[in-house]
Amino acid sequence: MYTIKHAADLTGVPVATLRAWERRYGVVVPRRTNAGYRLYDERVLGIITAMHDLVRAGWSPRQAAAEVERSQAAGAAADTGRQPPAEPRVPERETSGGAGAR
Repeated sequence: MYTIKHAADLTGVPVATLRAWERRYGVVVPRRTNAGYRLYDERVLGIITAMHDLVRAGWSPRQAAAEVERSQAAGAAADTGRQPPAEPRVPERETSGGAGAR
């Protein structure tokens, strides 16, 4: 388990940014000590690192958080053998004429 300062040092994400991502996007919810200090484990550090990598690649923090959450849900579904919920599909519009027209 790592303190927020140690997690920041390990991931390269400033302490203030870790707090903001927790508050704004809820991507990670660190454990807390009885005194209220945040504690991060290896799994949470991986999530933070993934989000940081996406942001550095040009994603907005909101987009990165959504992608990390989607990836986590897909990973959890794979671990349990369940599939994540399918995204709604927009039916393709039929056009007159063309190869499929009668």
